[in-house]
Amino acid sequence: MGSVVLRRRPSDSTGTRRLGRGRSGQREGSGRGAGRDRSELTEAGIPTYAFVGPLLPHFATRPELLDALFGRLFDAGVSEVFMEHINLKRYIRERMDQVLADEPEDVREAYLQAQTKEHREQLDAIVAELLDTHGLRLRFEEVVHHDDNDALRQRLASSA
Repeated sequence: MGSVVLRRRPSDSTGTRRLGRGRSGQREGSGRGAGRDRSELTEAGIPTYAFVGPLLPHFATRPELLDALFGRLFDAGVSEVFMEHINLKRYIRERMDQVLADEPEDVREAYLQAQTKEHREQLDAIVAELLDTHGLRLRFEEVVHHDDNDALRQRLASSA
């Protein structure tokens, strides 16, 4: 049986655009069944998951933003979430440095901290607690980190 994938596209400074109506006024999502409520999807036996990424650095200090997002995903019928940490490889950092140049020091510092193992572990713990609170599962049982692309390829191949 196929899956419905609901997509979240960040469009504001918080990176937490709400699921619902997009700019065109149409329901957001892709695939058949996007925008249907939880009861329709679960009654039809359609498994759904959402991709949430990248996990932006401010989520570590503003977990209520993830809490609200996970609540909306659950309400939309999502049962599993595929997540990834922000990819801050050099070519991306160079572009981010330009974007962040006019931001306050604490914002720039948050992006530097996002590269640390401690930051990822902190976010992983926040994500685990909030997913549990909302009755959601973490796809592949971990938040994807880009330094581990070989392991990701293996997990994706084994789930196909």
